[in-house]
Amino acid sequence: NVTFEFFTNNTCAGPAAATSGPVALNGAGQADATGFAQGPLNAGFYGFKATYAGDSTYIGSVGACEPLQVVDANIQLTPPNATNQIGTPHTLTCHINVNDGSGFVNAPAGTTCTVTIVSGPGTPVSQNCQTVGATGSCQVTISSNQTGNSVIQASTTVDVAGVSLHRQTGDSNPGDSPNANKQWVNAAIVIAPNATNEVGAPH
Repeated sequence: NVTFEFFTNNTCAGPAAATSGPVALNGAGQADATGFAQGPLNAGFYGFKATYAGDSTYIGSVGACEPLQVVDANIQLTPPNATNQIGTPHTLTCHINVNDGSGFVNAPAGTTCTVTIVSGPGTPVSQNCQTVGATGSCQVTISSNQTGNSVIQASTTVDVAGVSLHRQTGDSNPGDSPNANKQWVNAAIVIAPNATNEVGAPH
């Protein structure tokens, strides 16, 4: 039999957070621990360790710590809501965070953010920008010659510790913002060109 332990660090130090019951070895000398699944886990560092109990023929032994690194990312698009006159530019800021298990930080320079108008008027319908320096942010500009409401989505695919993660706004994942909404309006001032009034009367 083999017993598995789960740790909330990647060195298997201290007491285990969870311990399995005995898992019997199969004919190939392997123990299937799929019944000892842990998670879903937040981004961070974890570890597993297996202990063979031994029997009348073989002495017991403890396996090496098997580290597990869980990574994450998120994306935001701001401002979340805005109103613009048609024909005027509107600037949106895309921000991306990454977490290699040590905590969230700004995405590295050159990370691509794709901003797309998923419904409503506006151009360009889709465009890319790259995060600048250590800010984790970049900006795009849209405009529209038509009135109406535009729903705008930002998305990215980012590599975090060798794992490719896709994130997009409006997906309800923790940390991802809703899609942005833009209201395009048209306003004009009109003054009657001609009128006749009696002297002393208001107009």
